[in-house]
Amino acid sequence: MKKIYLFVVLALISVLSFSSCEKIEGHGPIISEIRNRTGFEGLRVSVCGQINFQVSPLYKVEVLAQANILDELETKVDGAALEIKWSHPLRVRNCEDITINISGPKLRFISNSGSSDIQVLGFVSHPTMELTSSGSGSINIDQIEISDKLEAKISGSGQIFIASGLADRSTLYVSGSGEMDLSQVETAINNSHISGSGNVTVKVSEYLEAHISGSGDVYYYGRPRIETKISGSGRVKGL
Repeated sequence: MKKIYLFVVLALISVLSFSSCEKIEGHGPIISEIRNRTGFEGLRVSVCGQINFQVSPLYKVEVLAQANILDELETKVDGAALEIKWSHPLRVRNCEDITINISGPKLRFISNSGSSDIQVLGFVSHPTMELTSSGSGSINIDQIEISDKLEAKISGSGQIFIASGLADRSTLYVSGSGEMDLSQVETAINNSHISGSGNVTVKVSEYLEAHISGSGDVYYYGRPRIETKISGSGRVKGL
C-alpha cells in the first residue's frame, strides 16, 4: 500500500512539474547570434533543436533562432563543459527553428538530456570519450578514433549512432528504450549492459561480455570470444 501511495505522489509531482513549465513560441525572423565561449571540451545539452559540432582550432558558438527564443537560451562554460540550457523551465513549440553551430579543438564528452539532435561532423580523436543520452534526443557522430575507452549510456528513449571509427575498448549501458548503433566502430573489447527494452549493435574482434536483465538485445558483428549473463528475455545474436 505504501509503495502504491508513493508511486501516485511521484506521478503527481511529475505531472505538476511538467504543467508548470512556461510555454513559448518563437516569433519573428530567425536571426544569428555569435557568443564568445571558449575553453570547453564537451557539451552538456538540455534544450531542443539542432546542435552541430565540428572539431576546429578555433572556438565558435553560433545560435540561430527567433529573438524571443535567443533571450531564453543560455550558453555558458562550466568547467570543461559548454552548457546549453533554458534560463528557466520552458516548453518550446517550434524547436525545429533552433540551430546551434559549435566548433572547438577538442570533444571528449557529450551529455544530451533534452530532445536535441546532436550531430558531430567530421573526425574526432581522443584517448577517451563519454556519451550520455537521458532524454528523447539523439547523438550522431561521423567518425571517431578512441585510443583507450569509449563509454556510452542511454537511460531515455534517445539514440546514439556512430557512422565509423575505432575504439580499443567500449562499455555500453542501456536502461531505457533507446537504440545504440556502433556497428561501424571496430572495437577489440566490448562490455554491454542492458536493463531496459533498448538494443545495442556492436562490432567486436576479441572479447564481448553481455549482461542483459531486460528485454533488449545485443547484436554483434565479428567473431569475438563471448561471455553472457542473461536474466531477462533479451538475447545476444551474431550478425
